[in-house]
Amino acid sequence: MDCTYSPGNDREFTYLVYLNDVEDGGQTRFTARNVTVEAKAGRLLVWRNMKDDVCLSESMHEGAPVLKGVKLVFVDWVFQFKKGTNPQTVVV
Repeated sequence: MDCTYSPGNDREFTYLVYLNDVEDGGQTRFTARNVTVEAKAGRLLVWRNMKDDVCLSESMHEGAPVLKGVKLVFVDWVFQFKKGTNPQTVVV
């Protein structure tokens, strides 16, 4: 899970971009939703990790083993901010 249960400074959203095709394996699996996404160059995945300061169990995911080739990804997160703070002054 990309959520760490640290309310006020947690990963609210995740985005992941596949940078290359994987010959075999390397999928991203969302186990609670029974969804598997193939690793294809340029494909963008975005998912929500939290709602109302609670980690969403359906955001649980895993990277399948790469059976042939190489898997390159770019991943980043959108962090939440404590209510009443100015995001420009919060260090993450």
